[in-house]
Amino acid sequence: MLYSLSFRRLSWLSVLALVVVVGCSDSDPGAPGGGGSEADLTPPLVVTISPDNLDNGVALASDIEIVFSEPMLPATVATALSLSAGAVESITWNAAGTVAAVSHTAWSEGVAVTVTVGAGATDLAGNPLPQAFSSTFYTYSSVPAMVGYNLFGPATAVPPVGYIELDFSEEMDIDSMLSAYSLTMDPGPGKELPGVIMGTVDRDYRRITVRWDGQLLPLSTYHFSLSTAAMTRGGTNLSEGFTLDFTTSAEVDETAPYIASTVPALDAVVDPDLESIVITFSEPIDESYRTPDSMSALLEVFMAREAVWSEAGDEITVYLNGPLPAGIRFYAVWDESNLRDIAGNFSTGADS
Repeated sequence: MLYSLSFRRLSWLSVLALVVVVGCSDSDPGAPGGGGSEADLTPPLVVTISPDNLDNGVALASDIEIVFSEPMLPATVATALSLSAGAVESITWNAAGTVAAVSHTAWSEGVAVTVTVGAGATDLAGNPLPQAFSSTFYTYSSVPAMVGYNLFGPATAVPPVGYIELDFSEEMDIDSMLSAYSLTMDPGPGKELPGVIMGTVDRDYRRITVRWDGQLLPLSTYHFSLSTAAMTRGGTNLSEGFTLDFTTSAEVDETAPYIASTVPALDAVVDPDLESIVITFSEPIDESYRTPDSMSALLEVFMAREAVWSEAGDEITVYLNGPLPAGIRFYAVWDESNLRDIAGNFSTGADS
């Protein structure tokens, strides 16, 4: 299952970035790209969605608003749209056909809701979305609750070095979290394993990352638990505990990650109507290390929508709004200390 509940990030352009070294050119970048009527071959995009990805405390009856980059064929959107919780009741469109307001049956408290618009949704010309779009947010909860989690790797093959991200409906107290969780080997004596540590905290203490210090044994089953002794920063205990069993993968990954390919290729001269940039890494990248050390100046004007990482975490697609002016240079550089795979291996050299 793909969890979008990980991350509220800045748009990829604010971190990856694009931009500009505008040089001299005989062409006029402001000139129209040509006259006459041509068939629409541009795929539509989901530009924004409300509630935002990873919003917390969303009202149980709140409508969902989806903004597309161009007028859509409503019937295809209705077929392609799905919710992980609740059921779609109606979809109302603005006059331009670009904004869909989705009403639904009321959600339960403290649940993660994933909104998915499948690739079958098309614009008026029949062009489909380039890939399925999904976004996850969390509903209001009257009691402190864990509303979702992200286990780094499949539950049957977790890297011996990895982490578990826990999402909560309220800000959590770190000291209480440290005493409320445990990681034990199963079967085993039931004693907590040494070296398990609490990791990063972000999103105002609503997301807690639990990491273990050192590699776990390959092909072993572990039991993770969090008790109701965990409290909010206001001193209220968690309403329910949480348990999770997982098995580590067969081999310990000691291979350093690197950028395997880009489309367009390195140093390519591209058409001004370039619609996307795809960066493929040699293996899945740790979410905490997906942003570059240095980058071009910010040109958010060329960002068509938030960039999309593949489900495997080894490829990112950056969508652009063309036409691009002449002379633009796109680049992002990861130093060896800022590109890490999911097993904890850092790159051995700079990649750009």
